[in-house]
Amino acid sequence: MEQSLAHGRVRASATYFYTRLQEVTTFDFSGYINPSNDPFGRFGGYRNTGGGLARGLELSLQARPTRTTDVQLAYTYTNADQRQPSSVPGFIPAFGISAQMFTAYVNQRV
Repeated sequence: MEQSLAHGRVRASATYFYTRLQEVTTFDFSGYINPSNDPFGRFGGYRNTGGGLARGLELSLQARPTRTTDVQLAYTYTNADQRQPSSVPGFIPAFGISAQMFTAYVNQRV
């Protein structure tokens, strides 16, 4: 959803997202792939993992208070879970994905 205000000098937007992945391909060095079964003797490789869910909300505001000043603000909330191996049902939090993120940007042209 997007809304323009103040004769186009301010723009506000909101986005909801939901992603469900059945499987994700990852590169694995953990020894999951047995080098004795590989004719090339590799110790790692690509494999499929259980996938996961990601859902959240992103809010943003862009403003031009003067002809030479731009201001942008953004906030994102993400709730991401990855599937555990199929032998253990359920989900665990996905590492490396921030639950909350805020960005501020101000540009002044001289």
